[in-house]
Amino acid sequence: MDPASNLYPKLGPGMMWERCRDRVVAGGGVVLMESPVTGIHRGDTDVEAVSFDAGGTRTRIETSHVISSMALSTFGKMMDPAPPSSALAAAEALKYRDFLTVALVVPEEKELSDNWIYVHHPSVRDGRIQNFGRWSPFLVKDERTCLGLEYFVLEGDDLWSASDTIPLPLPPRN
Repeated sequence: MDPASNLYPKLGPGMMWERCRDRVVAGGGVVLMESPVTGIHRGDTDVEAVSFDAGGTRTRIETSHVISSMALSTFGKMMDPAPPSSALAAAEALKYRDFLTVALVVPEEKELSDNWIYVHHPSVRDGRIQNFGRWSPFLVKDERTCLGLEYFVLEGDDLWSASDTIPLPLPPRN
């Protein structure tokens, strides 16, 4: 195993976000989960409050800082007062790439020597192959590794909309 992989979170990237949450809370901040945002209220220069749904009750919390993971197009629509229409149009024009991952568990001797490999051939739909066992041995069973074939998709494209029973081979990239 590559010594650099020891820097990767033992059980995957979710551990990084758990640590981030813990540090925000330790610093006096508030992290709300399962609380959909319904409004972002701003003053002349800063966000001043956030409204959210707390178990069916609309709640507003005053704030001086906001860290958001929502798409910019959604964030802009939530703002009150609304940002300029040009900013909303620019945010709405953004496209967000997602991943469809197929996991293949294989014997350890079949693993790749890299953490990931990007695929650059137009006849292959797979964009990247991850070797999860190279990231952390705790992500795989002994004597096995997991290769994640990642397909880059956009909401609404052919793979995004495909049935779970896709006939093979996949058609080439557009």
